[in-house]
Amino acid sequence: MRVQYIGGVGDPTLYGELAQLLSERFDLTDLDLVSSNNSLSIQPRGINKGVAFLQALALEGIIRSSIFIVGLGDAPNDKELFEQADLRIGVRKEAEPLADIIVNEGDRATLVVMKGMK
Repeated sequence: MRVQYIGGVGDPTLYGELAQLLSERFDLTDLDLVSSNNSLSIQPRGINKGVAFLQALALEGIIRSSIFIVGLGDAPNDKELFEQADLRIGVRKEAEPLADIIVNEGDRATLVVMKGMK
């Protein structure tokens, strides 16, 4: 489940406070909470974008070590995906601690990066 502010970057403390409140009131031992400036992701522990990516490769019969992976992400909930990537591109400032490169183009960043790849 993801709770997200759609109008852009919201209150930077809101989703952290919501995660804290949920943790205090509910037993979340089987869940991971990942907050950012504009969202709170609530997901089963151990299930994340990195795990899903590796499963997709396996389903296609692709050996991970045989390909170069570029990961694109915009927030802390992309951490596990970035861990699987050879090159990590953050498309928002919020991903800076996780990324090798930051592309400051906002929502159009993915398109900008993809156009530059040949």
